[in-house]
Amino acid sequence: MKYFKIIRSVNELVGDEGLWRLPSYVVDEYVLDKPRAKALEIAVNYITSGNNVLITGSPGTGKTAFMLMTLKKLLEEGYQVGVILEGVSSVSRSHEDTGIILFYDDLPRIRREALLSIFRTRAKNIVSTARTEEVPFIKRVTGDDPWNLFNRIEIPSMEPEHLRKILVRYTSREGIKILEDEAIGMVVEKAQGLPVYVWQLVRELKIKKSDLNVDFARQIPQGMFDYVDDILWRVLGEHPERYEVLITLLCMADMLRYAVHQDLYNAVFVTAKTMRTGREYRLEEALFSDLLDNITRYLAREGISYTFRLPHDSWGDVLRGRSSGPMSGEISRVNTIYPSRRRRRILVEAARRVWNEVLKISEDESRKQKFIENLKNNFTEEDLSFIGIIEKPIEVKGPPTLPVEDISFLTDQLRSFVADPTQWYFDEKADDAIRIAEQVITHPKANKDALNLAAVAFLKRWRETRDESLLTLAENTLHRVNTAKAWYNLGLAYYEEGDYMSAIKAYEWAIRKGMGKKDADVYYNLALAYMKAGKIKEGVKALEEYVKRNPEDKKTKKILERIKKPKKK
Repeated sequence: MKYFKIIRSVNELVGDEGLWRLPSYVVDEYVLDKPRAKALEIAVNYITSGNNVLITGSPGTGKTAFMLMTLKKLLEEGYQVGVILEGVSSVSRSHEDTGIILFYDDLPRIRREALLSIFRTRAKNIVSTARTEEVPFIKRVTGDDPWNLFNRIEIPSMEPEHLRKILVRYTSREGIKILEDEAIGMVVEKAQGLPVYVWQLVRELKIKKSDLNVDFARQIPQGMFDYVDDILWRVLGEHPERYEVLITLLCMADMLRYAVHQDLYNAVFVTAKTMRTGREYRLEEALFSDLLDNITRYLAREGISYTFRLPHDSWGDVLRGRSSGPMSGEISRVNTIYPSRRRRRILVEAARRVWNEVLKISEDESRKQKFIENLKNNFTEEDLSFIGIIEKPIEVKGPPTLPVEDISFLTDQLRSFVADPTQWYFDEKADDAIRIAEQVITHPKANKDALNLAAVAFLKRWRETRDESLLTLAENTLHRVNTAKAWYNLGLAYYEEGDYMSAIKAYEWAIRKGMGKKDADVYYNLALAYMKAGKIKEGVKALEEYVKRNPEDKKTKKILERIKKPKKK
């Protein structure tokens, strides 16, 4: 399998369509101060001597731009260069046979298998970048000291006079006027030695179609993280859809290279809105959101792959909680309510929906293939099977008499397993049940009752083993069923796992789908979830609904009366 692409010109890596999210004019306007000039000389000497190079530094010091200048220098000297392709699972040494030097931006974020293969084969002719604080991660993954395979090139922060040059050059190239010289000094001071701060400021002025003046320079905060936080605050503010947008951006931060296919991006927004509000929305809803449109203008767009990307890694840092600005509180709340596992469910459900409703029947083959590539770089085979991208064959190891084609037989077998709690104490029998459940969820004639039974089987086995893959299978299956009973079972699982906010949402969906009319227990469990989440008032209301529907439960009625009884002063 080919794992790299030959690069003929730096133009393939820069600009709006470029792989490395750098301005198209970065080579012409690059400021080569003394530390960088010296580092470039050393880096080229290392590389041309057959050694690997890892370019390190703090976030925003310009590691990627420096790597681009290194690549340009090698091209000028007649060397063949290329880039390691995104999503590859293995990097061999075949590029060495023809003297090709390979580049990859951000080594800690390459696929784990590819990283391991580089160290296992002791591959040479590789140049990459890494944040200084993330270098130990490479050692944890590979079990090897990175400096046994790579030579280090450290990129420092930049002196004020050189940041001034960058600001003047970049604004000139973008047609932005500097209306007051005083603004330059203010920006440079707030940049704290980081070229990326200047680039972000120029990019924002370009988006806003504004010139640089003292008022703008005064309002932006000091430091890159708080600057990104400030952008989010100014764009999102108190808008009612700000949570959906933050969830969408957080889901982007979970993706490889922070890149998400544009159709998935829109679907994530709609899915997050559905999950938060409890109402169904069409995918077209994303097209009518001014707020989503406003934040999208800040993203980098790669037309050739139909993807949006976060404009810089620092955006991912801020979305994970590293800022201290006015948006940090909202970001913290969203991270708490929507942890990574829950965001994963949003991504998978959004992908399933956009694939089946839009792309599966699309005549745009290029757009469709890029969507599939984006998913394969980020999702497991189980996820892709649930979405409908691939058909994952299920290996049947059970009794040879098991007729796979008979869904009624499979359902009856599964029902007997689910109904008999003693079966789950025996690993062999429990494994048989899981194999049957796996057959059911891939069976073309499986109805909602059969799928619900399969999900219950996955949950029962998950409770015994705490195997997260079983919980994921159950979640995907129950979302597919989408009945009151399915949502109720999801609520029970989330509650047991300690994800009380997800449990609340699941129980509320079960009630919307009619469960509360006959089964009052859903209100009882909803009350417990509310109280565990610290929402006592809502918990009391849910308990009142339960007692109203189940008045014969005297014990719960007394508990409710005690809770509601006013305390004596």
